[in-house]
Amino acid sequence: MNRPRGVAAAVVAVAVLLVGSYFALTNRGQQYDDGASGVPPSSQAWDFDPDGAVHEITDLDVTIAPPIGTPASGVVTMWNGEEGWGVIDSADTPGGCWTFFSALHPDEVINAQPGESFSIGGGISGLVVGEQVDFEWESVIDQDGYKFRAVKVRPQREIPPWRVERIGS
Repeated sequence: MNRPRGVAAAVVAVAVLLVGSYFALTNRGQQYDDGASGVPPSSQAWDFDPDGAVHEITDLDVTIAPPIGTPASGVVTMWNGEEGWGVIDSADTPGGCWTFFSALHPDEVINAQPGESFSIGGGISGLVVGEQVDFEWESVIDQDGYKFRAVKVRPQREIPPWRVERIGS
């Protein structure tokens, strides 16, 4: 009759030991120095590995990618006119944002349907190092060594009008 109570007490003791070890190993009991509220993140779930290891998944582990077309402003730090690509520096895209000349062509001037072809002229075909631009970006795994790619770029200077001709449908 005492045996089931002994087993239950042993299970509770092991659980307390595991939780205490977890908090000691992960510094969950320490004050946070990341500027947050000082409260540990809330637990969302537990992940169990095939070998039996248990990992807590917290709200710090969950990253939500910004939507495509996140707006920002920055400065052009590099432009390769021969290859048609460059880099924009911005606080929103640490490490730089890669861009291609096609991001300079505004979608707004083309009312395109799937399968239609256009010839685009006028406007601009390059950026100038040091100029201010407004741009929209997306996160990428690797775009020539950069973690961000511009999808639309608008220099803050006067731009000649675009010429758009429909060449097929």
